[in-house]
Amino acid sequence: MNRLTSEQAQILFECGGFIILTSLPESSEFGIDGTYVPDYSPASLLVACSNNDHPDSFHLTRRFSGVKFLTPGIHLISWSPAAASSTAGQSAIPLRSGLIHVFKPKERIVLSYDKESETVAETLGSGELISDDHLKTLDAELAPYPFEGLDRWKALTRHISQDVVQTVLGPSERVDGMMQAEGEEDVEDGKECRARSATGHQTMRFPQFRLKRSWRDGAIGEEVTRYARDKSWLLGDLISSPLDSHPRALLGHLELAFILMLYLSSYSALLVYKRLLLLFCRSSRILVSPKDYIATADADKAVRGTYIALVHTLATQITSLPDSAFETELPEMDVYYLDEIKSLGNNLSTSLEGWAESEQGQARQAWGKLRGCAKDKWDWEIGDLDLTPNRLFDDDDEEDEGGEFAPVVVEI
Repeated sequence: MNRLTSEQAQILFECGGFIILTSLPESSEFGIDGTYVPDYSPASLLVACSNNDHPDSFHLTRRFSGVKFLTPGIHLISWSPAAASSTAGQSAIPLRSGLIHVFKPKERIVLSYDKESETVAETLGSGELISDDHLKTLDAELAPYPFEGLDRWKALTRHISQDVVQTVLGPSERVDGMMQAEGEEDVEDGKECRARSATGHQTMRFPQFRLKRSWRDGAIGEEVTRYARDKSWLLGDLISSPLDSHPRALLGHLELAFILMLYLSSYSALLVYKRLLLLFCRSSRILVSPKDYIATADADKAVRGTYIALVHTLATQITSLPDSAFETELPEMDVYYLDEIKSLGNNLSTSLEGWAESEQGQARQAWGKLRGCAKDKWDWEIGDLDLTPNRLFDDDDEEDEGGEFAPVVVEI
């Protein structure tokens, strides 16, 4: 963003939040909402970089003590200590850690890095003790929040509530790239990931479900066959029970898994994200008759609104991925996206006829946005929702029943 005027800075000072960070080793990495500083130095201040080749980076000029002018709402504060200061040594891959917190207006948080434990702790109560006068003495050492990325950040996190953060991360709100998701296993070899997490034995607590057994207990014959392909029963059961019949809460979990995957390089979050995305995209009957799966008066409106929001979220997510993502960090994820978007589009196309006219318009508008983003960012060709189902893409092969989430054969 352009340099703030004194009037703008004063308004932001009076209304915005502050993060004070101390003791992070020299050359460590620091980030806010996915904007990273590659070479943090305690003798430097982070200032927005004007280099067009690196619009989401900073360059360093003076002493650094934190970030100012945070807007109310959810923010991800992330850090990775310099390899030279880590017990893992210089050859180790840096571990990114983070704090996810929903900021109130004018909230102030003080974080201190502990070199022995290699963790960042919040100094309890210290935020309330920081006076405006003290903040003004630190002003030259505080980096302004990177407002040029705020709209994208809000779009990526629109459905992540305080409840979602607390459910997944607990009261500490801490997470790192090696933290496991409770109940999750490595789908490729069935072995739990045992790499050490900087947060000890804490796990992420995303909603748990079994994609390979997606029908109700006691189901037999045709019902098993139906819900082995169509995940509607499983989606409805998940929304009805742990999520108290709030489908958008599940979208919040999907968004949280995505930002942890993208900005903390969390493999466990990637597995959660893929499972949640598949669950949404492979559920067809719930789009036709939501009340058959969620026993609430507003189930129809809630489910359809959630799917419209899902399409908007997907558009933002695929746009936010780095240009080299499918060649480096996320090999073959482009194929996964295309398969799930195809399934989602087919399911929406077959259900739209029963939706209200306003809902149909919103769905088509959202899909048009996704089409444009997919074409502009990745040169993917995705058809309209108005097309005949199974013709949204150039091919109309049968959907793959195999793969890592294929149904299991059970004895009845």
